[in-house]
Amino acid sequence: MVDPRFPALLFGKITSITRPVVDRLVYVKDVDLGETQTILTDEFGQWVIDAANYESEYSIGDTIEVSLDDDFPSHSENITVENGRIELTL
Repeated sequence: MVDPRFPALLFGKITSITRPVVDRLVYVKDVDLGETQTILTDEFGQWVIDAANYESEYSIGDTIEVSLDDDFPSHSENITVENGRIELTL
């Protein structure tokens, strides 16, 4: 377990083939904890959350699932605190 007060930024960029996916709700679920945080993408399709904001303590290597509302596919990968970058091209 990691000290839950220690920030662990998870961030990404979501784009379609030709442009960023703007103002879309992103669900970032720590599968191991069963907890989800939500965030809107910005004008560049970027988003960021802090794993320290999950109610339970996260662990390095937890499986993180990123999905968008409705018609977009989900993406799941094993991340670590040192490598929390997730990029999706839809």
